[in-house]
Amino acid sequence: LHDRIAQLGELMRGADAACVAVHRRMEPTDLASLNIDAMWAGLETGVPVVNGYSGAVPPGVPATSDPRGVLEWVVARGPDDPRPQPRRLTIIGWADPGLPPAWSEALPGEPARSRTRDFEAITVAR
Repeated sequence: LHDRIAQLGELMRGADAACVAVHRRMEPTDLASLNIDAMWAGLETGVPVVNGYSGAVPPGVPATSDPRGVLEWVVARGPDDPRPQPRRLTIIGWADPGLPPAWSEALPGEPARSRTRDFEAITVAR
């Protein structure tokens, strides 16, 4: 368990936010464990994590299967929001079969892919 959290932390370190991607059909236990592990990794690294563990999506929040929508939602800020604007988003999913190649093409700039034994990530700077 801690090894998976360490791998996720390695992938999200340096990001302003991370998102757990739903990019393939997953057993409910796989989806829950990925989301919970990512939340723990986020706590350890200080990186906020957008995930689908709650089972509910608030109005205006894009599906985690829409990487560009998540990026735009994460960087959106109201004019009175004092928090710094996030610049780097890391999208995380299982390494097998990996995140869809089209996701890199859908994101602005030059998204960087990275991988650990169990997970793959795309990091994009805005």
